[in-house]
Amino acid sequence: NLIPTGMARYDHIDKSRSPKNRILFAPSWRKYLTQEINSSKWELVEGRLKNSDYFKNFSSFLENPRLHALLEREDMYLDLKLHPIIAGAKGLFDIKSPRIKLAGAHGDVEDYKVFITDFSSFVFDFAYLSRPVIYFVPDYGQFKAGMNHYRELDLPFEEAFGPLTLDPDEAVAELEKVAG
Repeated sequence: NLIPTGMARYDHIDKSRSPKNRILFAPSWRKYLTQEINSSKWELVEGRLKNSDYFKNFSSFLENPRLHALLEREDMYLDLKLHPIIAGAKGLFDIKSPRIKLAGAHGDVEDYKVFITDFSSFVFDFAYLSRPVIYFVPDYGQFKAGMNHYRELDLPFEEAFGPLTLDPDEAVAELEKVAG
């Protein structure tokens, strides 16, 4: 027997709650930057990560002076939420802005004005909240080549909830459009 429940995750999202001056940046992990320990456990390979377009472009985004200026000008904060599989990489990012913080394991999506991701299921929460979404895929060539788990998404970027950006400067430019 099945009980139709709809999307129970939305039962706990308060659409009437006003966001704080925060941006959530939640990149997903990459299979090609890890090694499989067993069928459900993956381990980050630090050398692969540090030499990857994925890491270099995400780092460039986080270190971008235009991003830092935007956060200062708009009195905003950016929370970086790493996927648990790559959470060990947090010490590898050289974040100089006091307005960029690592997000804890739990947080309320309602607190955020804008969401940035490559492809994360959080995107549906932000669509539900009618809040801006920016897709930033720092390793689009590797993604399209199938080096991760897949090379296409069920919801193609072209039909998704916001603009697709492929480099750090584009991502900052899109954020400048919606953050003010």
